Amino acid sequence: MANSQCQGPGPLSKVARGTPIPLAKGDNGDDITPLPSAAMILVKPTPPLLEGKPTPPVGSSLNSTPWKNSPTGYQFGRKRGIPKARGRTIGSSSRNIQKSSVVFAVIGLLVVYNLCSSLRQLNAVVQHAPAFMQSEAENKLSTTSVEGGIGKSKTRIAILSSFVPPKGANPPVRMKENYFDHIINKACYSYIRRYIYIFNMTHSFDESYPKWHWLNFSHWNKVKHLQSRIEEYDYIFYTDTDFLIQDIMRPVESFLHEFELYNKTNVHLFLPQDKFDEYPREFLFSNFAFLMRNSKFSLDILKYWDDFARGMCPRGNLNLTSDGQYKWYDSDQPGLWYAMMRTYTEHFPDRVPANNYPQCNETTGTIPMHSPPWNTYFQNIANLTKGSSGEDLKAVPDDQPYIFSNKPGALRSGMALNLNWGISPDTEEMTKYSYAFHLKDNSRLPPIVNEELERCKSKYGCYAHYDKSGEIRIGCGDRVYA
Repeated sequence: MANSQCQGPGPLSKVARGTPIPLAKGDNGDDITPLPSAAMILVKPTPPLLEGKPTPPVGSSLNSTPWKNSPTGYQFGRKRGIPKARGRTIGSSSRNIQKSSVVFAVIGLLVVYNLCSSLRQLNAVVQHAPAFMQSEAENKLSTTSVEGGIGKSKTRIAILSSFVPPKGANPPVRMKENYFDHIINKACYSYIRRYIYIFNMTHSFDESYPKWHWLNFSHWNKVKHLQSRIEEYDYIFYTDTDFLIQDIMRPVESFLHEFELYNKTNVHLFLPQDKFDEYPREFLFSNFAFLMRNSKFSLDILKYWDDFARGMCPRGNLNLTSDGQYKWYDSDQPGLWYAMMRTYTEHFPDRVPANNYPQCNETTGTIPMHSPPWNTYFQNIANLTKGSSGEDLKAVPDDQPYIFSNKPGALRSGMALNLNWGISPDTEEMTKYSYAFHLKDNSRLPPIVNEELERCKSKYGCYAHYDKSGEIRIGCGDRVYA
């Protein structure tokens, strides 16, 4: 419905190819664009006088055009003194005053009408203007404050990877050269999507931690790295060094939008799956990648995970190994499972049996290894359901805090495909659609990954390598990540 009153545009600081209009401040502090004053209305200038004589209209001259200068302004007639129709002379002052008043009134109405039309058009331009024509404040609100890259993201997302060489190793342990392409892939993805990429190489366990040998394994440092940064972002996407993204054009937010579409409003941890449809009640997974939300729930997971790092039992956790060699049951992997069980029990005590998490054995002083099977604790959680898209996601309880990924398919990609082990007959088909891979062997990368990797290097100058001092350097475009 058209507004019966003349209205100007909303807040505006700049108009394309125009001069900035000064902004006033309203009672609430908002910028207010003033209506144009008379001085701002562009009209054709009044013809100047020539040596005391009026300037003739365009296309005429003083001698050729029959017009005169009367006390009431410029009056036009055929010749001086020739009467107009009905015998009235041109010099009638009272009649000319009335005519002049009518003329100026009509001109005034036309000016107001044109002004209203112009303001309505300007208002329409502002409402539909692209970002470069909006005010700076509005434009900032419509994008992110995250630094770096060429894309835009309203959600503050960081991608985190960790590599911490064991202490005391001689010679020092260096990262495998083939992993540098994995790092460049994630740095380029972060640059394109305008995420923050964090590559942390810090030993994180201080003197307050017992001297458990497993704390010298690089993987455990991810717990402290996550704790130190999670509250700076909305989400942290943790990825192992041998994890890389096949579909770098798909944003992390696309997963979040899908959860929101299906009313999954309580998601705090998005997880990969090693076993898919054939094992619907198998919940154990490899934590080579996961998406963690900044929330009280996630902070509790990190707390219990850190407790596991300190040792839950007098002699350790799952088993005590004295030789210092890496064993998966001394890795951080069981620690995350434990932390998820403890946190769920604390937040949803009415949905699980009491103490639904592994307990210390008083005789051995350790946690029983798979007795009962750890997956049983997940199965004890009421209605815990796997699925991250489509009908599978629809079946997930709306307040379930954990989302377990679907396997990659033609319609949805899932989180990732583990190609380091567990190869199945449909692995090759799933590889075509997977969002990302857990893969150590670069020779098995799909051609599209290698193609875009080279483009990241040539177009954006992405790099990852050891410098002369033995430090890892990572960057992309104008961003230096390490």
